[in-house]
Amino acid sequence: MAVDPTRTPSHFDLLTQPFRLLRIDPAASKRAVSEAFQLAQEAHTASPGEIQAAHDALSDLNTRLFHELTYPLSCSPTETTAFYLALDNDVPLDDALSFAQSLAPLDRANLLAHLASHRPAPGELLTDLISAQAAIDVNEVYANLKAARQSAELPPPSLANVHDVLGPVLELHLAAALDGYETVWDAAPAMLDCAIQILSAKDTHRWTRLDVLLDNYQSAIDGPRRDAGGFIERVCALLREHPKDVALQERLRESVHLWTSLCRPLLARQLTSGPDVDFDTPLGAIRELIAFLAQAGESKAALAISDASSVIFAAVPTTMDQLSADARLLSRLAETAQLEELSTAIESAQANLPDIIAALESSGFGERSVGPARALWNAFVQTTKIAEPASRELGWKRMHQFTLSLSNAPQAGKAVIALISGLIVYGEANAAPPALLKEMRNSLKFMQSFVGAVPPQSSRKPAAPPAKPVPRRRRLAEVLLGRIRRMGLLRKKSARPTLRRRLLRPLALGAGGLVAIMLGGAAINLSAHWLRGISSDFTSSAATADPPPLARQTKPPVGTGQRLELDAVRYCHFQKERLRLIKQWIKTPEQARHLNLLVVDYNSRCSDFFYRDDDLRQVQTELEANAPRLEFEAKQLIAGW
Repeated sequence: MAVDPTRTPSHFDLLTQPFRLLRIDPAASKRAVSEAFQLAQEAHTASPGEIQAAHDALSDLNTRLFHELTYPLSCSPTETTAFYLALDNDVPLDDALSFAQSLAPLDRANLLAHLASHRPAPGELLTDLISAQAAIDVNEVYANLKAARQSAELPPPSLANVHDVLGPVLELHLAAALDGYETVWDAAPAMLDCAIQILSAKDTHRWTRLDVLLDNYQSAIDGPRRDAGGFIERVCALLREHPKDVALQERLRESVHLWTSLCRPLLARQLTSGPDVDFDTPLGAIRELIAFLAQAGESKAALAISDASSVIFAAVPTTMDQLSADARLLSRLAETAQLEELSTAIESAQANLPDIIAALESSGFGERSVGPARALWNAFVQTTKIAEPASRELGWKRMHQFTLSLSNAPQAGKAVIALISGLIVYGEANAAPPALLKEMRNSLKFMQSFVGAVPPQSSRKPAAPPAKPVPRRRRLAEVLLGRIRRMGLLRKKSARPTLRRRLLRPLALGAGGLVAIMLGGAAINLSAHWLRGISSDFTSSAATADPPPLARQTKPPVGTGQRLELDAVRYCHFQKERLRLIKQWIKTPEQARHLNLLVVDYNSRCSDFFYRDDDLRQVQTELEANAPRLEFEAKQLIAGW
């Protein structure tokens, strides 16, 4: 990993292989090695030092074995020529990868390791390297070595010796795999892609090799990871003193995003192997900050900070107890903030009585309200959605108290009637406290008799709650409770007038009733009461014809801030819906593991992107129209696990 500019650029270079420098192969005898040495010196095929080092390495049987194992042993002469041609950086990577698939596992691993050490390796290359190493048959390698040594009139190595030397060769492959990246940040997307691909298949041999690669990656990012974590902790300390500083909150969001992007490959491994006690995260400092602000009465600031750090809450596996505690705290914060907003709306209305009276008289109190009446309506409706009954009832009581206060204002009779009428209509449709509803009916009758007017809303049908997106501050609590539903979308204007930016809330990793939550270092099997809304077993349903296929979808590359075309926007929204459906059917830890990896993959590609408004509208229309097909595909996915 080129973190230090003075560091050697590559661990693994087959172009300096001793057999290649001397233009011989492992079947060469000692005499052939000496003759090749003389010819190389005369032809100046390399520097004198390199030629001498090659001769010495092949003259010693112990060091010769290492170089025999890094030579394309299973290749014919023609294939060997093609092998070395494929090492050239001018050869398109796709062509080199295609050629590698025709090679024996050890030869393929050698080729892929060289490619990775000389150019930035995509996730596909890393995955192929892991797979090639896992497929190596030591007995087959030993047989090839014996044949070569026999031709060279040299004693064969023991099988144990081959084992002992092959291990360091494979270790060198995985160390070199990180050399082609300019910085550790460049390696993160490919490492995540590789980790997801390997962990998705339950292959212990490949998992073992992946562990080595991820351990190397963890060592490479140790410095930047600790720096990013330390910066997060310093920002948290500043936010204790200045909790409402928007610039500090944004710096926290950016630093959390950087830390999480760097660490996602390691966090993906923890979903299957359990939390790493030696892998420290800044989550503790963020939790302490949120708890501190909650205790200090800064509920809005605490919620803003929880929202800014939502990506790390979603990414870091945690225990069930901690998850429940996070959810309870954030729920309380959301409830407090919603009640505070209602109080603020009421205070604003009281401070501007002529405006609120005029707005209520002209538009009533409901979905069609305008101006200050609409602001009051929005704040009130949010409090009626609070989960805690006592807090929910408090919202109703505050509104009732406001109606009593408003009734004392001059010329406010019609406005009070409109306000109470709207509260009653909404309360009848949404289970308002019975005693309070009765009291409001009595107040309405009194005001009607006093004013002699018919309430403007008396002939209307019961109003349904406004179809507003759930406020951002409530989403993290919902994520932690395992409610992966259709979540609201935040649009942020970009510099390009024809594009908008989609910041999709990262789907939960290990939330509430979901999956792979680690306790005591091992994955726990969640009991049935945590799995909410599980449908009946879809495998027992009657066979039906396959729904028609969906329009073209293109999986975006790993990354954020990308400009996505229609096909990729469609993939992100369709995949989100498939994952939401799959979550309902999870019944086993193995299915949960697969879902977690899909969620990690989705978050790495679709959490932040630019899109065209027309594309979004088209995809939203297609999403509803293709619901049967998406459900069918979700069932196909889980059936394959």
